[in-house]
Amino acid sequence: MDEFAMVRLGEAFRSRHGLPDAYVPVPLPLAATLPPDALLRQIQEHAAAWSGWQAMEPLWERLVTRLAKTEPADPTLDVETRAWIVRLGPVDLDKPIITLQRQGHLIAALAPRSSGGLTAAIFRPLDGRALSFLTGLSVHPAPDGSVAMRPNNWEYAVDQSAGMGQAYAAHEGITYLSLWEHGLGVSNDGSQVEEWHAQRTLTPRPSKQVAAELRAFVRWPTPPRLRLALVDKPSTVGTLVVSPASPRVELTVHARVRGCLLGGAVGDALGAPVEFLSLAEIRQRFGPDGIRDYAIAAGQVGAITDDTQMTLFTAEGLLRAWVRGTLKGLCHPPGVIHHAYLRWLLTQGAHPRNASVDIGKDGWLFSLKALHEKRAPGNTCLSALRDTESFGAPAVARNDSKGCGGVMRVAPIGLFSPGTDGDDGVFGLAADAAALTHGNPSGYLAAGYLAVAIAALLRGIPLPDALDAAEAQLRLRKSHSEVAEAVAAARALAAQGRPAPEQIETLGGGWVAEEALAIAVCCASVARDFEDGVILAANHSGDSDSTAAITGNLLGALLGEGAVPPHWLERLELREEISRLADDLHAAASGDLDAESVWDRYPGW
Repeated sequence: MDEFAMVRLGEAFRSRHGLPDAYVPVPLPLAATLPPDALLRQIQEHAAAWSGWQAMEPLWERLVTRLAKTEPADPTLDVETRAWIVRLGPVDLDKPIITLQRQGHLIAALAPRSSGGLTAAIFRPLDGRALSFLTGLSVHPAPDGSVAMRPNNWEYAVDQSAGMGQAYAAHEGITYLSLWEHGLGVSNDGSQVEEWHAQRTLTPRPSKQVAAELRAFVRWPTPPRLRLALVDKPSTVGTLVVSPASPRVELTVHARVRGCLLGGAVGDALGAPVEFLSLAEIRQRFGPDGIRDYAIAAGQVGAITDDTQMTLFTAEGLLRAWVRGTLKGLCHPPGVIHHAYLRWLLTQGAHPRNASVDIGKDGWLFSLKALHEKRAPGNTCLSALRDTESFGAPAVARNDSKGCGGVMRVAPIGLFSPGTDGDDGVFGLAADAAALTHGNPSGYLAAGYLAVAIAALLRGIPLPDALDAAEAQLRLRKSHSEVAEAVAAARALAAQGRPAPEQIETLGGGWVAEEALAIAVCCASVARDFEDGVILAANHSGDSDSTAAITGNLLGALLGEGAVPPHWLERLELREEISRLADDLHAAASGDLDAESVWDRYPGW
């Protein structure tokens, strides 16, 4: 009998081709082409979400032992990339430590170093979530010596070990962080927690084995070639034993909303370090495959830019308009969104030339420090907002700009589609929001197209059909030909198969709206998964953060939050705040939010 594995068809593939959820037999020679470190990365990914993770450990350890043969045998060993450095070595479990824990098992212990970094002792194989924590908490400090707005890695790790997210992870049986201020197994009142105190006798794994795990994690950011999904019951197929999978989770509208906003921010953060570099410069700096992981931008890893800043203010404007309309009965949404953009203008240290425009500084979003930092704001946006006469006026900016600053910020309007009058209303509101700063039709019609595509994806429509719905609305508008031709070229290129970065550049640089939209449409159409799509969208000579952000919006809405790699989410600036806005958008659009209860967050003046 030939050996084969039963592989579940991926959701994106099923949607694209209209296929049911099913398993297909894949001959093992295909899987056998995976190198050992790629196979290890497959295990890391699956173990992170599978309750039966311990059953993988024998194979896991065998692969690690084989890969570790080329590693040095030093008890203390540094593993470093451009973004982070992990020091592997002994840790005193009697002193304050932060642990990686899972289902009562000690995975790793982290201790502070005088340099501000961390030392990690590893006791069990590291799943993908544990590795994301380890690398995310070991980022290189910013030029001012801080890490993610904290004095050092230890303080950053202490911050990350608190909160409901860790409690939820512990309850769900996945890896989480825990702070032991008095040493492992000693509670804050000095009493012993026996099951944890007993694990002080554990011996750390050899550093060279952990280094091999880290290198596999870095080399293969997502499992390559085959994304094996495991069948429901244990069985033997050929000579391969296939283990049970974790329960299948339905993709909800809520997951799509969170995926869209978080995915856009992740794409923004990935593309930010290379925004102004040519493709040749990107490859020179990051290697022949280009940028594939976060690098330092704005003094930190995972930093957002003005694209995400303005997207968040779009979301806030929508929510404040909804609160006003619900409680007062009268509202002009473009005017309220305009007011939100003017609050963003204030965060950039600028003001309208008309001193009589009174801009409110209330609401929680304006108080976020990261939104008051200048992250390469677009000159057109700044200039048009400074020309504001009153909220909503001028309704169309007095310029002929079609820069991508209008389209890159309107994803929340597509997410709020249940509260808008169908696709026509979604298109119109998004175009109106973009026209506040960009007066050329291509600058605001591209925004309408994107918002309708996202609204369609939210309904569970496959991406090609969602693009068709957006194009149908686009063709109802005057002066649509430039945007329509750009998108048609993008879809034609995608139909030929996965393009090389040089082919992506035939669509333009993404500095103007129709080109940014076209690049995102092409990359999302050919993406193997979320990570693959945004990486493709970031590696070209042009506006890499905007094209990757729009691609992230589309793929996040298509695939949901669960498709966004944890190792990017963990290090994303303002992740919790972005998630909160996504949750409020979904709750308001679905009728599950009480307008009076959120007045302080989103005042509807």
